[in-house]
Amino acid sequence: GTNMATTGVRDLLEIPNGYGNSVSGAFATLPGNSVNYLPDNTPDAHLGGKPDDVLPMPEVFDGAVAFQRAWFVDKNDRRRIVASLPGLWGTIDANVVLFPDPYAEVQAVYGSGDKLLVLTNKSVFRILLSDDGTTFQSALISRQANCVAPASVCDTGDGGIMWLGQDELYYMPPTMDSPPVAAGHAMRETLKKIVWSRAHMSHAVLDPK
Repeated sequence: GTNMATTGVRDLLEIPNGYGNSVSGAFATLPGNSVNYLPDNTPDAHLGGKPDDVLPMPEVFDGAVAFQRAWFVDKNDRRRIVASLPGLWGTIDANVVLFPDPYAEVQAVYGSGDKLLVLTNKSVFRILLSDDGTTFQSALISRQANCVAPASVCDTGDGGIMWLGQDELYYMPPTMDSPPVAAGHAMRETLKKIVWSRAHMSHAVLDPK
């Protein structure tokens, strides 16, 4: 196991058998390292390898899957987005921590394949993979569009999405690389009836009719 707080290094360290149970007052997240099987399919080279640089899983406000990673909005700091290691959706990559808009709270994230959209209460961003394929960056799409409710994000069936913003419904086309367009003209009277202090609780579903 590793223990940065105690050792200051990320090397693999041996935990003696039954350590958490045999020492008075000791605490261990695992009761011990005894096993009754042999990991025959694990290469010896893995024993000397450095573990991945990871972070604790935050309390999650919203999440999505894109780039073969899980992306999470930190509930305790809604400006902050973290990503898992590829294919390991519960293991947070310490090298992928983004603040798309330092002055706005992320309301929702939407992912599809290699596309990830970030909707804040003041703006819309897209997350892009770097040319070398090792890092990510955020690109501003719009400061006019916004989002007020994570559960209002709805797939429109054509690869695009819609969501509820302040005083407006927005539609993002499938390419997700151009500013969203206002799409609430047919529901203008309904929008006027929304109690905006409770709009964050809004939900949306697609009616195929």
